[in-house]
Amino acid sequence: MQKTELAMLLRVSKGDVLKVALHIFQHQKLTEDDHEFLYQHIQALTPDFLMDWIARKPPRSAPIVEVLFAQLPQGCQLEWFAASLEGWPARLDPEALDDVADRLRTRVDAACWWDIARHLRGMSPFFHGVLERPEDCHIASWLFPHRRDDMACREALRAAAASGDRELTSLDVLTKIGEGPAFYDSTRRDAAGVEEGDAQLPVVPVDAGPPQAARTLRGRASVVAWLESRQMLAILSPEDALPAEVPFEISDKLSLGLRLGPSEGRYLLTLALHWPGAAAERIRARAWYVAQFLAAARRGVRWSHLVTELVGPSHGFEFEGVFKGHTREDRALAAELLDEIAWASLDGPVVAPWLAQSVYAAFQRGEPDAWERAFRYLDRCLSDPGVLDVDPAEEGRLMIACRSLTDGEFQWMQAGELVGWVLLWAPLPEGADGAFEELLFSYMGKVPTLFNDVPMQFARRVSFPITPARAARLLAMVLENPNLLRELPASKLSEVAAAVDPLPPDRLPAPEVLLGPYREASIADAIAAYRRLGGAAADARLHGWAQAPLRWEREGAGENVLGYELPEAPILVSLQRAQLAPDLLLTEDLKQELAARSRGLPVLPAARVHAQAPWLLDEATLVAIAEARAEEPGEHWCRWTDEVDLPASVASAVRRRARVVADGREFLALARWLARHGEHPADLVSLALDRIAQRPMAHDGMDELMRWLATVLSSRTLWEQHGPRVMEVLVQQKAWAAIYKLMRDSARQPDPATGEAASRPKLLAAMHEALAVVLLRRLKAAIQVSDAETASAALQALVALHPPSRLSRKLYELKGLPSPSPEVSELLALNLRLLRKRTTGEASLSDIDAALSLLADTSAA
Repeated sequence: MQKTELAMLLRVSKGDVLKVALHIFQHQKLTEDDHEFLYQHIQALTPDFLMDWIARKPPRSAPIVEVLFAQLPQGCQLEWFAASLEGWPARLDPEALDDVADRLRTRVDAACWWDIARHLRGMSPFFHGVLERPEDCHIASWLFPHRRDDMACREALRAAAASGDRELTSLDVLTKIGEGPAFYDSTRRDAAGVEEGDAQLPVVPVDAGPPQAARTLRGRASVVAWLESRQMLAILSPEDALPAEVPFEISDKLSLGLRLGPSEGRYLLTLALHWPGAAAERIRARAWYVAQFLAAARRGVRWSHLVTELVGPSHGFEFEGVFKGHTREDRALAAELLDEIAWASLDGPVVAPWLAQSVYAAFQRGEPDAWERAFRYLDRCLSDPGVLDVDPAEEGRLMIACRSLTDGEFQWMQAGELVGWVLLWAPLPEGADGAFEELLFSYMGKVPTLFNDVPMQFARRVSFPITPARAARLLAMVLENPNLLRELPASKLSEVAAAVDPLPPDRLPAPEVLLGPYREASIADAIAAYRRLGGAAADARLHGWAQAPLRWEREGAGENVLGYELPEAPILVSLQRAQLAPDLLLTEDLKQELAARSRGLPVLPAARVHAQAPWLLDEATLVAIAEARAEEPGEHWCRWTDEVDLPASVASAVRRRARVVADGREFLALARWLARHGEHPADLVSLALDRIAQRPMAHDGMDELMRWLATVLSSRTLWEQHGPRVMEVLVQQKAWAAIYKLMRDSARQPDPATGEAASRPKLLAAMHEALAVVLLRRLKAAIQVSDAETASAALQALVALHPPSRLSRKLYELKGLPSPSPEVSELLALNLRLLRKRTTGEASLSDIDAALSLLADTSAA
C-alpha cells in the first residue's frame, strides 16, 4: 500500500493503528511504505502483530525485538517465546535471531535450549552464543546434521571430543563402543512423531563413577562414535579424536590374555587403524596406534597380550564386546603393524621381542633399506645385549601369533640367530663395495666368540662380487689354507682365476688339492680355472692327475698307493678324469693303456667298464671274457646287493655259471637274471632241481630258493606242467617245509591275467594234483615191495588232499595189486569214495599243510 492510502485508512479508523496493521497484514507481501508505517507506530503494535511482522522479514528487526521484549512481562517471556515457536517460519532474519538469543542467553537452561533446538533445527546461527558453552555440545550434535557448514557447530563438537567433559549416548554410539543396553533396544517416538532416542539425546555429565581418566576417555569416545555413525568424522583430526593415552588392564588369568580396560579405548584403537580421513591423517592416526602399544609395554604390559589384542583371539583367547582384534582379521595389516611396532621400539627402552623377525622379513621382501635397519639392530644388540632377551613363556605365545599371519613356512629367529644370519648369509645389497665389506666384517670383529671361524668368514667374503683385489685376497687365503676351497663354488673359482695373474709353478698347488673338493658337474669348471691359474705347468700336472689311478703297484717304501675296493675303479676313475678335459687328457696312449687293463678285468668289472665306455671295451670282447671265465671259481658275478649288472648278450655264459657256481647267493642272483632276460620256465625249473639234487642246501638257502621258484611257478598251467617234477625231487629230499613254503608263496603271487593277489582255487587244485601224483607213485612202489607203513602214510596224506577225480583210475589199478595190509585196503577204498565226490573246489593250503604233517610224522618215526 502507498503512504496516501495508509494515511486515509488511519483517518477513517480514527487513529486505530491496530486496525490499519490488521489491514496491512492481510496482504501477502508488504511494501516499503507498509514497513515505514509500522516502524512509525511500532509502540502501538501488540506482541502478536510484532511476531507476525518479524516473520515478514522487515528491513530492521532489532527495533521490533526490543519493543517485543519490552511489552512482554518478565516472567512470561520464555513461556510465550517457546509456545510461539511452532508457528515460526523455517527461516528468520539472522539479526533478529541474534538479538533474541542474546536476550535469552542468561535466562534459558539447557533443557529449554534443547526444546528450542528441536523446533529450530535449521537455525544454527540462533545458537552461536549458546554453543560456546561445553555443556551444550548435544545442541550442536542436533543442529550439525542439518548445517554441516556451520563453523560454530564444528567448533563445539571438536571441543567436546577433545575435552571429554560430556558424553553423547545413543544406540549407535553404544554399539560402536561395544555396549548395547536394553534401554536402546527399541526406538520410541513422542507425540509429534520425533524419535526420542534421537530427539532427546541423553547427556551424561562426567562427574561421578570411574576415575577421571576413564570418564574423560568415555566422553571423548562417545562424541567420536556419534560423529562416525553420521559420517561426520571429517571435522575432527586424529589429534582431536584420539587421547594421549589408552589404558590397558592386565588380566591375572593367562587364558584371558589382555583385557583392554574400557571398551571405548579399544574402539578408539580400532578407529585409528581405519581412520577415514586423508592420507596424512591416516599416517598420524597409525603412528598414534603404534605409540599406544609401546607406551603400554613400557608400563609393564606383556608383549604377548598386546599382540593378541592386535591380531585377534586365537587358541582359546577371547575378548569381551564386539571387537575381534583391531586389524579385523586382516592378516596383511596385522603383519605390517607388527613390523612398525618392532621398528619403532628399536631405539626405545623396551624392544619388541619379534624385532628379529621384522629384520629377517625385510630381507625376505627385498626392501631397499633392509641393511640400514639391520645395522641399527646390530648396534642395539652390541650396546645393550640384555634388552633383546625374551621370556621363554612369552616366546611361545608370540610364535603362535606370528605364525598365524603367514601362509607358507615360518621360522622364528632369536636375536643371536639373526645376528649370525645377517652377518653370514643375508643377501648383499646391490653394488656392495669394499667399504661395505669392511663395515660388515667390523661387526664380526665385535663378536669374536661367534665369528672367529675362518671358513665362515671366507664364505662370507666369497659372496661379494669378485673384483681383482678381492680375487687376489681370496686366492691367497686358499693357497694358505686349501680346506677353504670347500667354501668356494667352482663358478666363483672361475671368476677368481679370471681376475688374477697366472701363478708361478712353485706356487701352483697340485691338481688333487685344488680339484679335490669339487664333484660331478662342477669339477669341469674347476679344471678350467686350474688351467687358467697355472698355464702350461697346470696342463702337465693334469696329465699326471688323470693317470694317477692306474698306479697299482707300490713303487717304494713310504709312497702312497691308491687303494680301491672295486678292480674296475682305477680304470673308470682315470677315464672319468680324462673325459673332463678330453682334448687335453684323453690321449691315444691313455686309451690304449685303459683298453689293455680292461681286457684283464673279471667279468662283472669288465661289464661295468663296457656300460660306461663301450668304445673302450666292446660287446664282443665282453662276451668272450664271460665265456672264458664262466666256470672260474674265484670270481663273483653278483654284487653285494645281489644284482647282476650284465648285458643280455652274455646269457649263455650266465647259464654255464649258474650250473657250477658254489655260492647259493650268487646262484639265486644268476637265476633271477635269467628269469628277467626271458629264460623258459622249464629251463629255470630244471636249473633249480639240479641245484637241489646236486648241492644239499641249508634251511635259509632252501627258503630263498623256494621263494624264487614260487615266482616261476605262478600259474595253474605251470604247476600242471612242472609241479609233479618239482614235488618228486622235494619229496625225495623229504623237504616238507620247503614244499609248503613253495606252495604258500606261489598262491600269494598276483594273478598274471589280472595283476591282483586274490584267491585262486584252480591254482590250489593244480598244487593238490601235483602232490597227489607223487604220492600215488610212492604208493605203487610201496605196494609192489609190500611196504605197508609207507603205503599207509601215502594214503593217509592223500585223504587230506582234494585231487581231481581222473586220478581214480590209478587207484583202481593199485587196488588190483596184492595189498600189504587190511589197513591199506581200507584206505584205498576210502580214497576212491572221496575221489568220486569231486571235492577239487575245496582245495586249500591248510589241507596241504595237513598232508605234509602226516608225511613228516611218518618219516620222523
